[in-house]
Amino acid sequence: MYFYRFQQGLRYGLSYILLKKLATLKFPQFVINWLGHFLTDRTQSVGQSASLQVTRSFVQGSGIGPYAFLVMIADLQPSHPDICYSTYADDLSAVIPAAISHLAVNEFRHINDWSATNKLLINLSKTKEMIICRPGNRAKPTFPEPITGIEQIHTIKLLGVTFSDNLSFAPHIDSTLCSVSQRFCLLKQLEIRDLNQAALDIVFHSLVLNQLTYASQSFSGYLIEQHIDRLQAILNKAKNRDLSLFYITYVISSKTRIIEFFRQISSNPQHLLNTILSPVRSSTFGTRDRGNPYEMPRCKYNLRKQSSVNRCLFKYI
Repeated sequence: MYFYRFQQGLRYGLSYILLKKLATLKFPQFVINWLGHFLTDRTQSVGQSASLQVTRSFVQGSGIGPYAFLVMIADLQPSHPDICYSTYADDLSAVIPAAISHLAVNEFRHINDWSATNKLLINLSKTKEMIICRPGNRAKPTFPEPITGIEQIHTIKLLGVTFSDNLSFAPHIDSTLCSVSQRFCLLKQLEIRDLNQAALDIVFHSLVLNQLTYASQSFSGYLIEQHIDRLQAILNKAKNRDLSLFYITYVISSKTRIIEFFRQISSNPQHLLNTILSPVRSSTFGTRDRGNPYEMPRCKYNLRKQSSVNRCLFKYI
């Protein structure tokens, strides 16, 4: 591997680890050499300060940075087959089932050890633990041993959606309506400045409707009637104030998005979520047409039946 010839500081730093992983993934040698040269003898300065050598990370704003990070974390795998990792950019969420919740401490130690080996640092101030309990469970849950140094919380925001430890989306609705109220003030200012009706409608859809329906495919099935009424009241308010050209029903809007979401998954075998679909029925003889070729999943709990995919299978398509 020719990148061993590069500067001494590169051999034991983060860059060397990256190049070594690229070689393991059988990247072409010229790509590894090019990247090694790119990472060699890089300096950085702030203002009038003297330039210092960059020995860790990438040059900020470089196009190769995000892809290099994906290579860095590609070999980070759970220590147990039932533990699921979900990653987005540099955020990692580990989902540990209740049956093996006692492994939470060991799993965090496993992630910490991998980070140390790969010369990456975990931001402990942003690392949180949330224990989720199914609502209505009469049996008193047994909580796992807390992870030392990690704060336990009751709600967490992931990719713009607030989840709670009791599987209620009330905190998310509260947060959404608070944000939408602020945007109504902006719409009011535009209306005062005589922005025409068609333009107001465009701004309303961009700032308000998109906010209300953002990621609704993931949570709309779990909303209770009170939540839906609060969301619908905002849409009614917009129409009454002539901020929207048309009357919009939240339930119908969410249903349309869910059906479109389901069709995107089912029509593309390469879709990331295609694997969560039920198996295709081996035979349809003697059965009524349900509008989809999939077997009906067995849902022990109503919460599972209310997921967007299962709602399409049981109700919409």
